[in-house]
Amino acid sequence: IGDAPVPEALAQLQSFLCDHRNGGRHPFDPALFDILRDLAHQVGRDAAEFQVISGYRSPESNATLCATRLRDAAIALHRGGVGYYRDLDFIHVDTGPVRRW
Repeated sequence: IGDAPVPEALAQLQSFLCDHRNGGRHPFDPALFDILRDLAHQVGRDAAEFQVISGYRSPESNATLCATRLRDAAIALHRGGVGYYRDLDFIHVDTGPVRRW
């Protein structure tokens, strides 16, 4: 088939990368998988191992992940440091000086 995406393979990847909380699916840009293939080629296929941390996350799932609400509540306490890592949906709280990042 050459360089054209294989619809069945894309459907399998979309299923594998679905929202594990509710089964929600979203199409992925086939270029993402091309990048991963090229990375594997660059480092040698035996050395290439990809760990999927997060595939698609539906708006409903995002609403249940309350990192932003938790961040805002921690900031409102005015006690210690509060770091917000949006891309990871993660907050850091410590007992140091009041600050945020």
